[in-house]
Amino acid sequence: MECSVCGDIAPANEYPKLSACEHKPDVCKECFLGWLNSQIDSTYWEQIRCPSSGCSQSITHADVKMHGSNDLFARFDGLSMRVFLSNDPDFRYCLAEACTSGQIHVTGSEGNIFRCNACDFRVCTVHDVPFHTGETCDQYDERRHREEEQRRKEDEARQEHEELSRAEIQAVTTKCPECEAPIQKNEGCDHMTCRCKFQFCYICRAPYQGKDGIWVAGNKVHSIKCKYHPDMLPDYQDTEP
Repeated sequence: MECSVCGDIAPANEYPKLSACEHKPDVCKECFLGWLNSQIDSTYWEQIRCPSSGCSQSITHADVKMHGSNDLFARFDGLSMRVFLSNDPDFRYCLAEACTSGQIHVTGSEGNIFRCNACDFRVCTVHDVPFHTGETCDQYDERRHREEEQRRKEDEARQEHEELSRAEIQAVTTKCPECEAPIQKNEGCDHMTCRCKFQFCYICRAPYQGKDGIWVAGNKVHSIKCKYHPDMLPDYQDTEP
């Protein structure tokens, strides 16, 4: 029969029959195992469904054990066990970087300290962090509060400094009307040439180029409050020598 995934022809016994499915198997074993392998890596184990089109039945432990390799089943079983144990409010995983162990933790002689049976790593069960040796939970809370307050003040100071810097830049620069780059004039005339090659008046940002620019239309292009606008220029009269 033909596989609905790869299109190859294979004997009927090469098509895994899943325990919850009522339809005729139509995915060959090779495609089924490849699909199952990818699903285990990318999907919650309880959400893995039959690969046949139109079927939404879940894959069971028995299905994986019967049709999968030992390694595939071990991975599937491990994931399902982790999910099952995680639903127990008393179960905790070790937080040590190199440890994958976990265990049921019930408050006992060590109080709020979880001690891993596999690696002896200690975890504070109140804060769910590596145990804060030398500090009680109250002292840990106080220290974290001080650190957060310090970070808040530093953030506020940095933000204030950035705002002041922006204000200072705006106070001593003029933006190019073409590219908006800030330009500061240290000396010389008010005819500016930006790095983008746009030329403009530093005071009022009136353009020099183009048919509506100062070179063509004259000083009336300047802002009426600009000192280079005709209304702001002093009246000159010719005098006889």
